[in-house]
Amino acid sequence: MSTELKGKVALIIGDAGAAGAALAAGLAEAGATVAALGSPGTTEPAGTAFATAKLDDRAAVEGAVEGLAAELGGLDGAEELAALDRI
Repeated sequence: MSTELKGKVALIIGDAGAAGAALAAGLAEAGATVAALGSPGTTEPAGTAFATAKLDDRAAVEGAVEGLAAELGGLDGAEELAALDRI
């Protein structure tokens, strides 16, 4: 297991499918703590801190991200996999 991301917290926004799961696994393998934010009704990716929000609702997304950041002591990076026109 690589430790290049040890002590870092990464957030994945959207895509609870195969791409999101693969990204979460890779980040965790590199040593990161992984948080995920998905739409209501999505399944929590294994091994992540997880929150849901309607992804086209800026206030809901901001609130969910703030909650995850508070839970995990901050965020060091994020990757958006959701197909969003604007947020």
